[in-house]
Amino acid sequence: MYTDNPKTNYAFCKPGDRLINPNTIDPGQLDYNVPRDTDAIKKGHTQDLPISFFTIAEGDVEAGKQWYQAKFPKLPDDFAYLLSRYNFGDLKYATKKSLKNARKKSVKKTGKKENVTKGYSIKINREPVVINFD
Repeated sequence: MYTDNPKTNYAFCKPGDRLINPNTIDPGQLDYNVPRDTDAIKKGHTQDLPISFFTIAEGDVEAGKQWYQAKFPKLPDDFAYLLSRYNFGDLKYATKKSLKNARKKSVKKTGKKENVTKGYSIKINREPVVINFD
């Protein structure tokens, strides 16, 4: 029974039935944010992270990629993969020196220089663009 006054609205149901209000959200769909500590604020973190971010195991890059795609649907797949590798994979503890040493080790082992980007590169075309108006 619904009226203009919200205090007089009633729903009649059988005992034991779960009353579902259309304005409520299932608790399984909530993703609470974990507040930052003082160290994170000093490091420059500007936003709190959700709990679902912390449930992803370290080394599980594919689950991290899926999390980024679900959280940010407009994010390209390749970029989501790179962010996932950085936060959950092998790039988490990588430094400039460690990457340089890994490249040296690879060149020493194989005898040839490998492309570090592995398909993630940007080509800039500096040729003039000609537009014909016919």
